Amino acid sequence: MRPSIAYVRIAVLVLLLAVPRDLAVAHPSDWEPDSLGHVWCFGDSTRSFPSVRDAMRYSMTNLEDQTEFRPSQNSECSAAIDVQFRVETGGRPGDDRGLWHCVDPNYSNGKCGKATVTIWPDVIDAEAAPGDYELNLRKTACHEVGHTVNQKHHAPPYDDCMVSGNVGSGHQKYNQDHRNFINGIYL
Repeated sequence: MRPSIAYVRIAVLVLLLAVPRDLAVAHPSDWEPDSLGHVWCFGDSTRSFPSVRDAMRYSMTNLEDQTEFRPSQNSECSAAIDVQFRVETGGRPGDDRGLWHCVDPNYSNGKCGKATVTIWPDVIDAEAAPGDYELNLRKTACHEVGHTVNQKHHAPPYDDCMVSGNVGSGHQKYNQDHRNFINGIYL
């Protein structure tokens, strides 16, 4: 016997209501950035991780070099920040390598006013092939920054940073389709 349409609708509604709002805002996203400015900062948790800071800096330079976005670093994480970088430890292989989160969503226009990008270097170190740690840090930072400009995951074989998972070479830039989409947000 098939359930009635009313029961199916109720079940779907219950599932939708059971999902916390934070999960709906977390990654991957449908949130556009609120400007081309992308002001960013290093959170306090990044102080002891110079190689992670280098990867984060790389990701913002990469965004500027490949798109119309004009990121600028702020020495302090103030209210004017669009992206705050963070580091967390204690992850294990198979856990997230990175995560972005819109912390200031505007539900009326679908724009994100402020985001955090968190990197787990211990997970990257445990999963990367010998000699590929720095490459995978840059790839992960590029990937999470991509989410802050409304990019989504995709599966291989694409050779860019929005592919999910461990990489052995390349994958540190956005492909032409991503660049066109990113530039089309405000142009």
